[in-house]
Amino acid sequence: MDFKEFVYTRLMDKLDGRHQFVVMNRTLDVFGIGKNEMTLREIGASLGVTIERIRQMAAKAKRRINHKLSILNERLKEPQVVIKHVEKKPETTENLPIIYKPVAALGEFSVRTANCLKNEDIHTIEQLIRKKPYELLRAPNFGRKSLREVEVLLDYNNLKLGMEI
Repeated sequence: MDFKEFVYTRLMDKLDGRHQFVVMNRTLDVFGIGKNEMTLREIGASLGVTIERIRQMAAKAKRRINHKLSILNERLKEPQVVIKHVEKKPETTENLPIIYKPVAALGEFSVRTANCLKNEDIHTIEQLIRKKPYELLRAPNFGRKSLREVEVLLDYNNLKLGMEI
């Protein structure tokens, strides 16, 4: 959509024919861009009014167009959303049996092992001990070193992979 089409379809729908004629021939005066196609005297002669009246008509059209532009600008603004930060209270897992606690309760895992468990949606110790060693080894980036790390931490807590609960 070029400038003139935008002006005709969006901005000048509330202006009468005489005001539209003035705006389209005095774009530099009204919009500050382009060039004035006709002088004030030529427009006045074609409409049968004085030069001062043409100035008044251009000013009135400019006010109406600026108002319309401000309305369009308000519609284009994104709504402002306020995000309230709520602190989460830490979950108390002290009284839970060990198998219902998060995997992190076993001890400190390496970053690779922790990421692999997270990617496999293993969040509790119960989910971990139900897995067989070969199932864990199938996970991407989960190798024998990670498996050994998990087995050592489980053994420390008297648990094993592949246990039935």
